[in-house]
Formats: sequence, C-alpha cells, structure tokens
Amino acid sequence: MLDDPFKNFVRVPRRRVTRPRTANSVQPAEDRPYPGPSEHMLLQDLRTYALPYGRGSNDGFDVAIEPAEPELTQLIGDALPSTSYHHLRLADSIRDFVDSALWRLIDGDLHLEVQYYRALDNPDDEPVAFGIKILDAERIIRHRGRYCYIVADRDRFEGPRTWSVEELDLRCLVIASLPRVLRRDLERALSLIRMSDRDITIASSFVMGNHGNNSGFDFAVHRKMSNDIVLKGTRTIGWAGRGMLTEGLLDPEKAWRAISFGRFAARLRDVAIDALNESISRAGARLDFAASLTLSRVPTGADFDQMERDLQAGERPISQLLVPWLSNEDPDAEPRDVDGGATDEKL
Repeated sequence: MLDDPFKNFVRVPRRRVTRPRTANSVQPAEDRPYPGPSEHMLLQDLRTYALPYGRGSNDGFDVAIEPAEPELTQLIGDALPSTSYHHLRLADSIRDFVDSALWRLIDGDLHLEVQYYRALDNPDDEPVAFGIKILDAERIIRHRGRYCYIVADRDRFEGPRTWSVEELDLRCLVIASLPRVLRRDLERALSLIRMSDRDITIASSFVMGNHGNNSGFDFAVHRKMSNDIVLKGTRTIGWAGRGMLTEGLLDPEKAWRAISFGRFAARLRDVAIDALNESISRAGARLDFAASLTLSRVPTGADFDQMERDLQAGERPISQLLVPWLSNEDPDAEPRDVDGGATDEKL
C-alpha cells in the first residue's frame, strides 16, 4: 500500500447544488444486492477471461503508456482509479479498474469522472495533476441534460451521514455504454441466471426443510432442468458455469462456448479500456499532454475469431480452446483448468 499521491494537492471542487441535509430525498438508493452464486461466478469468470492471470511475477498481460516518458507514466499511473488503495504497479491498477468496470457494465453504464488537482501551496493556480474516479450509478442524478452527484460527508460506518448534491462537469464526465446487441444478450442471460439462483435457493430450502425429506421432490433433477434452461439462454454470451451447465456436451461444443465467452469478455474489457483512454485524453487536453494506455498479451476479438476457425478446421488441440485466455502464454507451459489448477493433459 502506498501513500495518497494527491496528499500535496487540493482537488478542484465541483459546484454544490444543495446544502448538506439528512432528508431522504437526497439520500441515494440502496447498494446493489449481493449477487447469487451463479451470478457471482459469472462476474469472476468475466474477470479471468478479460485479463488473464499469470504465475509468479508474470501478470498474465502487459500494460504500457505511450509515449513511454517517466514523468508522464507517473502522472497517469497516479491518476488511475482504484477501489481501495493506490497501487505501485500499472498492471495492478489496470486489473483493479477492469474488475470494477465490469461490475458496473453488468448493471448498466460505466461513469468515469476526471478530477483535477492544484498544488496545495498555490490552490488558485492552474491544475497540475488529475485523477480518474469511478462514480456510483445510484448516486447520479440526470435532469434536463445536467448530471449531478450525491455525496456524503463521511463513510457509512462512521455514523449518521448528511447528503448534498454537486453538479458534474460534462467535460469531465465519460460515460461508457455497451452496444445495443451486447446489452440485450447480457440482460437476457442475467435474467435467466438470477432467476435460476432464486429458484435453486427456494428449492434447496424446501428440501432441507421439515417437509422436504419425504416429499418425493428430486432436487438433482430440478437442478439439471434449471441448468439446461440457463445453458440455452446464455448461448449468445457463451458462459458455461465452469462446466456445470455443459455437463454431457461434447468437447467441441464446450470449446465453442469457451471461445464465445472469451470474445464476450474481451468486448466488455475493451469498452472499459476505451473509456479509460478517453478520460486520459480529456485530461491531456487540459494539462497539455498526449498519451494513451495500451494492453498486450490479452486475447482479442481477432484471436477468438481465429480460435473458432481452428476449431472448425480441427487445427488446434481442444485442450487449448477450452481455456482460451491462455492462448498467448508459453505453449510449453503446463496448462490450467478453468479454476486455475493444473490439468492432466499437456497442450
């Protein structure tokens, strides 16, 4: 953990629209409910497919800032958003950002705000640094083309809070949305996954209840039927529930779904990274620099297209295609299964 990189700076404030108050009319909606087991698994799998994990000091992917100037790299590295604390390494910051961005894109749009900082000893001068913040969608108010943000005076664990509303500068606000078709496929899959989570929870509670033991209800059959429904409904995104949904399918069909899900995760990752680069570009326009952030050693849409062609032509071992996020690793390295362990078969 590192010190706050902005401790010697003061942030350019937003324009306050309302004074602090305790009224419920200002308080944001409740936090998103914790996802059920299948939805939680989906989120974890998206992260694994979007940014592969390496071993030891290998991050599984590379990240670079261009141009590769030390001062510029430091400036942008300090600006990258984080959910808990500032990271020393760019790769850690990017993984933190992508993990958080995928969560937001699952629910709706990703909102990024570019925040500017002035030197603490000269707070009236022009900004000299910037930060990028991931905004909570439930705190955003949109009215007649204006965007405002609900802010609290303290952390929720520190006691009662007062709330106020601040206006967001549209020049500092970057909103990333999924393409319409991608959003439609995602919402259909999420609807079935969430419905299945609720259904299985109810069925499990019944079986373990006072009347479930002698009811004749076959939980295993019910679970299989539910999995089959989710399997059909998630075909467009390719998710396989780590093999639980694809039990009984042939390996080529399993590989096809793994490739489809990899392509889906890569598209979500690219939406997030494009939004991050747009935020960097806007900051550069104000602070007089030009730079962009690039990823390498990550599977792209073109990679997944080639995998699908190789699958159809039988030109690549099925064992490779079942774990497509490892496609750019050392081909002589021992492969891993979908949970990160070693497999029994050599690639």
